[in-house]
Amino acid sequence: RLGYLPESPLYYPDLTVEELLRHQARLFRVPRELEDSRVNDAISALGLERRRRTRAAHCSKGTLQRLAIAAVLVPEPDIYIMDEPFSGLDPSVRHRLNALLEMLGAAGCTILLCAHELPEIARHCRRVGVLHAGRLAAVVDEKQFRGSADILESIYLDIAGKRIS
Repeated sequence: RLGYLPESPLYYPDLTVEELLRHQARLFRVPRELEDSRVNDAISALGLERRRRTRAAHCSKGTLQRLAIAAVLVPEPDIYIMDEPFSGLDPSVRHRLNALLEMLGAAGCTILLCAHELPEIARHCRRVGVLHAGRLAAVVDEKQFRGSADILESIYLDIAGKRIS
């Protein structure tokens, strides 16, 4: 099963955070007996307890991003594709998302991140595809960047020809 987080998720503005997550559970055929726990776990994982009854139309960008990530968690997919998951998140929520990604990886899930945040990419990825001018310009193995955002940045700048001397 596949979970997808788009860069710009769409919401039903009149539904609350909890209603949207329940809708996601039903859309992905989460068994009814698991729905409450899955929704509550997703709310807890993203720190949305205080926003549970807030309508999407009244949520901030960061809260909507947390809601979108929570929605991807509800069906418990084996593969996650996340486009700019860190966008709009404050440092404490970024920390929470980093811990969540580590937990998912440790549980054997496959995670494909599309992001510009090199520290997070270096932290979570074993292989990095470097896109430049709309094309895959390089695939960099973890051994090449050794968990270093600085090395990833250097590789990108070399590929893009944008290094400033």
